[in-house]
Amino acid sequence: MRSLHPWPLFPSHLTPSAARSLSLQFLLQEFILAFTYLERVQIKFRETGHILSTDAIYNELDQWLLFSVEKPLSQKGGSIDNLCFYSEILIKNSTVEEADIPMFLESLRLSAFRMKSKVLSFHSRDKKGLIDALLALIQESKNHLQQFFSTFPLFFEESREDENILFFLIEQKDKLNRHLGDRTVEKVLNRLFPKGPRELRAALYDGYARRGFLDFFAKHKALIDTLEWEKELCPPSHPKP
Repeated sequence: MRSLHPWPLFPSHLTPSAARSLSLQFLLQEFILAFTYLERVQIKFRETGHILSTDAIYNELDQWLLFSVEKPLSQKGGSIDNLCFYSEILIKNSTVEEADIPMFLESLRLSAFRMKSKVLSFHSRDKKGLIDALLALIQESKNHLQQFFSTFPLFFEESREDENILFFLIEQKDKLNRHLGDRTVEKVLNRLFPKGPRELRAALYDGYARRGFLDFFAKHKALIDTLEWEKELCPPSHPKP
């Protein structure tokens, strides 16, 4: 999965569980940034692509097209570089055997190369044809990102008792749902906590209590109430005899 880019810094000497937790959070954050970036470029190309120069088009794609291909000593990597980096750390520190991650990352890389090739080989006045091709490849990349996320549930299962991962999912649910589909995060949490929000709240409470962060839990527990649970997945509560 690697390119030539010098990877971002990551704390060393972490326990496997700590490295897994941190890399998964960074990976989710990079996923959101990548999706947001692709959507922004997609909108800009639709609205102004026909008047942009090829240099301007290429510059717009720079954050996505691997910097390391042409600038191996650059201190700033592209989104795919960062996704590869955090994925490798996650896999290394996980017991999950997820062979599809490299496949989806390679699909993202190939789409990026095709974008670069389209721009570099542009010699005609057919700007509309170039923009249409780039828009199709951007949509293809967004589809690959969605497929990439489909590999995450097993890692979420593994981190079911990790309050940091759970809180991150809740805190970022609106952004993730916008990119992945309505109530995607809620469905993930339903799978992790089939008994409903009380079970999730208890897991968060226990996690923060172990670390002495109950004030943080009390301050943010209202976020849990913003979740829309699948009622049919939550068993009805019965009064105690």
